[in-house]
Parts: sequence; C-alpha cells; structure tokens
Amino acid sequence: MIDIASIDSSTTHRWHCSCPLSSIFDSVCVHKTIALVNSQALNITMTPPDCVIQELRNLLALHCRELTMTKKAKGADTGNQENMHCQSFHGTESHQSVLDLFLQGNGPYFAAFEKVPIEVNRAGNDSRTDGYMWELKPLLHREPNGRLCVHDPGFTREALRLQKDGQPLSGRILYDKALQVVANYKHALKHYNTFVVANKDKPSGTTIEDMAEWVLRKMHVEFKGGRVKPSGKTARNRAEVNEEDMPANYIFNGYFAFMLFGPRPLSSCPFTCLSTDGKGCEKKSRTTCRKEEAEAKQAEREAGTGGHAPEDYRRGMSLNNKASAAQMAQVEHNNYGRNLRELLNSVFHDARNVLDEYKVISEQIKEAKEMEDHAEVASLRIVRHGLVKEMAACRDRKRECEKQMTEHLAKKPRQLEAHYEQVGAFDGSAGSFTTPKRPTMVSVSRSSDDASRLTVDNSNDSNANENENEEPFVETGVTGVQVVAVSKER
Repeated sequence: MIDIASIDSSTTHRWHCSCPLSSIFDSVCVHKTIALVNSQALNITMTPPDCVIQELRNLLALHCRELTMTKKAKGADTGNQENMHCQSFHGTESHQSVLDLFLQGNGPYFAAFEKVPIEVNRAGNDSRTDGYMWELKPLLHREPNGRLCVHDPGFTREALRLQKDGQPLSGRILYDKALQVVANYKHALKHYNTFVVANKDKPSGTTIEDMAEWVLRKMHVEFKGGRVKPSGKTARNRAEVNEEDMPANYIFNGYFAFMLFGPRPLSSCPFTCLSTDGKGCEKKSRTTCRKEEAEAKQAEREAGTGGHAPEDYRRGMSLNNKASAAQMAQVEHNNYGRNLRELLNSVFHDARNVLDEYKVISEQIKEAKEMEDHAEVASLRIVRHGLVKEMAACRDRKRECEKQMTEHLAKKPRQLEAHYEQVGAFDGSAGSFTTPKRPTMVSVSRSSDDASRLTVDNSNDSNANENENEEPFVETGVTGVQVVAVSKER
C-alpha cells in the first residue's frame, strides 16, 4: 500500500520516467491526488492550544486594567475595579467590549494580526463577511505549523469569554490576570535590558525575533519552565532548567502584552499600566472623568435595570428596541412551531394514504390467489413491498418531526431569554422586579409509534391552583397529535 502523505515531486518524477506509455494515465492520477492532498493540507484548521487562549485572556484583562486606571476616582476600590474589568471585557451599554475590539482587529490589536484572503471551505467563513480573515501572527502564538485565525473553532467570542463550565469570566479572575501580567512584564523588561547591553556593539543591529527569543529563554530559566514564577515549596521542589531545554512554543503569562506594548512594541498604542516613566501615555483630567461617568450612568438608565446588556444585544439599543426584538423572536418561534405541526400533519396524511393503498393491494393479492393467477400475485407483491418501504419512510419522518417539535418546544428564543433575565417580571405585591417561574415543556415518552403528547407543566405557576377546575383546551389541528395546555381565559 502506498502512503499518499509520503509522496513528493521527485517520487512522482521517477514514476513518470519509469512507467511505460500505457501507464501515463496512472501518473496523471497520482499528480492530481498529490495536488488534492496538498490543497486539503493548506486548509487544515487548527484549534488554538489552551495556553494561547489563556494568553489572549491575559492580554484582554490587561486592557481592562488600562481602562480602569484612566478613571482613578472610581477605580480606587478593589470591588469597583473588578466590576469595571467585567464590564469592559464582556461589554455593556456604557462599556465597549475589548473582546469585540480584539476579534475585529481594531484599535491596539491591529498589529497582532495579518489580514489574509479568505480560504474556501474553511471553518468559520460564515462569520467572515469582508472576504478576508484575521490570522494571529506566528511571532505571538509560536506554533511552528499552526495557523490561528479569528472565527476558527476554539477562536471565537464564546470560547474566549466562557470558562470550561460555561460560566462567563468573572471580574475577579480578570483582575488577577491583569496583575499577573504586570508582574511578569517587570521580569521580562529586566531581561530585555540585558539583551540591549549584550548586543549594543552589533553594527547590523538586532530584530524583534532575536529580542523575543532572548527574553523567552531567560524567562524559561527564571520561571523553571513554567508560565509564572514559582514560589515557596513549589520553587524548591521544581528542578532547574536550561535555555536549550525551552520548547519551541513556550510562552509565559504576559508574553502577548510584552510583544504588543513592551519596549519594542508591535502596536503604536502605549499602555499606562506598563509605562516605567509615564511618557507617551494618555492622561485624563478630573473634569473629563466626571463627564464620562455621567454619560455612562445616563446610558445605564436608558438600558434598563443595572445597565447590563446580555450577549444577544449590542451597544446602543434601548429597552424598547430590545423588547421589540424579543417579541419578534417569539413570533418567529411560534411560526416555526406551527410549520412543524403542519409538516407532521402532512406526514400523517401520507401514512394514512399509503396504509389504505396497502390494504387495497392486499385484497387484490387475496383475490388473485383464489383465482390462482400467479403472475398477477407476483406483480402485486412487488407493489406491496414498495408500499412497505414507503410506510417505513413515513414512520422515520414522523419520528424526526416529533423529535424536532419536542426540542423546539423545550427551548425559548435567546433574545427572549436574555430580555427576561435583564428585566425580569414585575411582582405587584412586592413592588419590585423579580425573575418569575416559567412553564416547562415536558415531553412524555412513548413505547410505540403512537401519537406523541406534548403537555405544559404549570406546577411552578402561582396561579395553577386557581385553574384546577377549568377544562383543558385541546388543539386537534394535527391528526394523532394533541397539544394540551391549561388556559386562564377560554
């Protein structure tokens, strides 16, 4: 057996020269196979390693700290700093998300990417609308054979903002990450100074790659191969390492920030929290800070409760617009459910017609047997066999429609859920906004192909006891399927 991956151009050339004229077609096929393998290899999508994901979060956490430091009056308290870190990272009506800024390659993150033409059939192309994709520079991720592009699997907004348990990154985590980056930056800056002294006499100068390699090797030795400097018992128990033992993809916590905003930065936007002398940093007056705080509070009041915008909503939308979007999503949700019921109804009609035709054919076969017409019996059996296949297909379609309807009724539109979580429901007795209990859609399992029954569980409803004596409203628009719900008003 020939390993296609081991075929190169020289091998195919030897095959082509040694093959007789009758095997030229086989050589052409081999060339086409190699071209196909090479084209597929170029389009391989790589999932970012966990260390790269964590380093991207460290970079964004540092940006959140930078935004916090510009508002010294409000950022003096640790609790307020953590809250501002969370708002700046995830985004609210008064805070632009630094995560969105990064994924769009705007602001200080433009220098972190290379704008390359979009590739055909690459994962994530649905989110790339301008014909290009943002590829993270290899100098940053340091993966020898990796190409990390925004919107690739694992390099999305959800992957960066959510933890492994599905919970969003908290302000406390972002606050600690930013402090860790600043602390490691000081160690990296120390090694950078030694690099400048050691190479000051080189007439041709040095490149940023040389500087990065020098700093990484020194940090690898100082941190004993880890991403942070060990301390206490961990430092005593960890073995010493050499510069030659450094992996090719080694990075420390804060490496991205050091390369983008360090002494030889890729970006032209300096960060105040990394400045050693305060030069070239933006400074805001007390009047400017108060004006921005007033604008932020105004935006929060217009946004609704707390000013926090869920993921489904973008900046600059009022509460009325969000309510309209939630209502439209609910209408679309109901229309889709109606379409599923109509589709299920058509499946039942098809199954009934096939069953009636099957009964007619069976009667005809019975009559043909009585008349001993064997040719007619054989032809009718072929027809009946086809009808059996059609009934099996109708059964599969019925099960698939029932599954889709159960899943559809068990979930709510994201816009409605987000609006519900932000605003809640008004409790007239308490005089406050609370999150009410919603009815849960329950799917009753079945042991055969009988009609499915979808019911609404109103056990959590406070008004359930008032409606115990009311007759249920039964909708029989779909043959064999009953949707039962208790209605307050008939």
